[in-house]
Amino acid sequence: MSNQIKIPIVVFMVVLAAKILLVMMGRKKKEDTEILVLWLLIATVTSLVHSFYVLVLVLIIIKVTYLRNDLGKNVVAFFALWAVIPFHFIIHFPLPSVPLMNATYQRMAFVIWILPLLPKLLDQARMKERRVFFDVPVLYLIAMGIFVAFSEHVGYPITIITSIKEVMQLFMDMVIPYFLIVLWADTWAKLKRVLFAFLLAGIVLSTFGVFEAVFSWNVFTELVFREMIPVSETDKYRAFLRSKAAFPESIAFGIYILITLGIALAVMFRDKKNMMGKLVVVGAMLAALYATQSRGDQIAAVLLLSLYFFFKMQSSSRFILLIFMAIVFSVAGYTYKQQSPAGAGTDLDEVDEHGTFDYRKRLFETELALIPKHPFFGNTTYMKEPSMEALRQGEGIIDPVNTYLTIAVERGLVTLFFFMFFILRSVRACLSYVKYGYAVNNQVWVNLGAALTATVFALSVALIFTSFADTNPPVFWFVMGIARAMQLNLNKMREISRGKDEYDLGYA
Repeated sequence: MSNQIKIPIVVFMVVLAAKILLVMMGRKKKEDTEILVLWLLIATVTSLVHSFYVLVLVLIIIKVTYLRNDLGKNVVAFFALWAVIPFHFIIHFPLPSVPLMNATYQRMAFVIWILPLLPKLLDQARMKERRVFFDVPVLYLIAMGIFVAFSEHVGYPITIITSIKEVMQLFMDMVIPYFLIVLWADTWAKLKRVLFAFLLAGIVLSTFGVFEAVFSWNVFTELVFREMIPVSETDKYRAFLRSKAAFPESIAFGIYILITLGIALAVMFRDKKNMMGKLVVVGAMLAALYATQSRGDQIAAVLLLSLYFFFKMQSSSRFILLIFMAIVFSVAGYTYKQQSPAGAGTDLDEVDEHGTFDYRKRLFETELALIPKHPFFGNTTYMKEPSMEALRQGEGIIDPVNTYLTIAVERGLVTLFFFMFFILRSVRACLSYVKYGYAVNNQVWVNLGAALTATVFALSVALIFTSFADTNPPVFWFVMGIARAMQLNLNKMREISRGKDEYDLGYA
């Protein structure tokens, strides 16, 4: 059977399994089925034709015949299909020849589906757009992103065209999707649709990972490595993650599954109905996270589950549990350190199966030593420093694997401050739902707040183990957008309860 036929068959089986899981957890929405059909349609057409232009045509047809000018449908479809498989090896994105962008599937979906509706979105949000857009950390991070786009880079020359491309991609990948969530999801009903869009994508991707592992069918090893080049046993079982099916690296895939796991806890466990199906969904996501073989993602997943139950408790119970958890994690950390390979004497020309702890330690220390040279606004050419060149790996790359340290070195401590403020504000916004839920005796808000607070915490921990590149920045901004939308929704609910509402948001 040819590869072109196998891809649609595999995707059909995955989509069908995802639909079964949705039914098992008690969700029987027509919208979910429509999104899954679109997923199958896009994957089938592109796998048979292998053409970027056909993909664009399919997106246009979907827009004209199904999405049309329905803002809600377009928003849900964009986020639910953002991680659609399997394009990165059928069409080798990004394509640099498209004007004003390095084209990817996600960017083309944004241009065709979302961009034409931005005036409509702004018109609907005109009553509150001023306070939403006057967002100091967001404005600073945008300004710094534009500044970096026009700054000198390592690896390629800077021109006006390349700088404009970077700015356009900054807005298409992160800024506008962030505000899209914040502005559109101004009611609980709309916010819930956004959350389920991400959950739907997470279920499909997790199902695929489990499907491949359980059946020991190395589908993407067979499809991607068409010349049957030698691959290690590890790569055979991680073929989906290694094939750039939707994410360039396994840890990036894991981060996406991580945030959808948190969203699953937020929206599925509002009641105790269909618990078996819900637990199967969570199990599939945990299995997919395990398959990434990424310590960072696995640690973050454990933290997410722990914090989820922790934040669901009354504040009076948390203190006792906090002490207990501190003892347990200290013992576990000490034991893990004693049993882990030391990494001493590691050859820096190779990355061994243990992740070269010694290499990462030296990289951390070297980057830390560079911060005092440009403390406030960083240095975009820091990789040219002799101390960094000494850490270049066998593939000729230097992979800065700590997001926070990289931001401090490349963009300065001021940027790191606003980045951390962005995260902490999101934590506070989500945690407010827990307090509000207990205040009004509503477990739906408690569960929502606890799950998404844990998600933001887990995401912030996962970023310690990876660089802020590829798909990680958009996913980060998506989560921050959800938290910001929650904050604004809660503010409106409180205003409604005090009788100070300016316009009805539909909570009644």
